[in-house]
Amino acid sequence: MIVDIINKKRLGLELTYKELSFFFNGYLKGDVKDYQMSSLLMAICINGMTDEEIFSLTKIFIDSGDILDFSEIPGIKVDKHSTGGVGDKTTLIIAPIVASLGVQLRLFCVKSLLREQSSLLMVLSLMVNTIV
Repeated sequence: MIVDIINKKRLGLELTYKELSFFFNGYLKGDVKDYQMSSLLMAICINGMTDEEIFSLTKIFIDSGDILDFSEIPGIKVDKHSTGGVGDKTTLIIAPIVASLGVQLRLFCVKSLLREQSSLLMVLSLMVNTIV
């Protein structure tokens, strides 16, 4: 089935939710090998994805991890996720603008990516310098 999915996308055909779920969840479990995932990703890169495939893959990614519940926080809630990119200035511009509109903003980042240039540490240092 793995080869069939790769070939289907290589031919530019649309993959179903079931096929995408089988492939990506299989990769997470170790059933799909790196070279097979690389082949599928190359086919996706060359042929693109339909809106339905993008929706399906997004749902698969969401369902593959923990889902945080912020329902106790009133109002609209958004996340500006940081990958810890060096020199990421977007957060420094976007966070205050969004917060000034009354939107509850959460800044998430991967703990292993914390370093002196990370967005979270830049924001925290601004908060500390402002409060002190």
